[in-house]
Amino acid sequence: VAANKGFAFPNGIVHDNNGLYYIAHSVTGVLTVHKVVDDQLIKIAEIHMGYPVDDLSLDVDGSLIAAAIPDSIAFVRSTK
Repeated sequence: VAANKGFAFPNGIVHDNNGLYYIAHSVTGVLTVHKVVDDQLIKIAEIHMGYPVDDLSLDVDGSLIAAAIPDSIAFVRSTK
């Protein structure tokens, strides 16, 4: 299964026990939810986070954890 369009710097993907894939889009601050249908990755939901999302993880209970950058300008300055 592969997708090659519709992503804005995807930087984090996790797969849960229900067969859903969560993808963080760092540039847009959007988290998309997908499922596989006939070998195609189909978007079923979009969550606007309000911040650039850097990575995703699932905890032992299956809760989704997203690392976000609340102040992008300060983040860029700190990398210099």
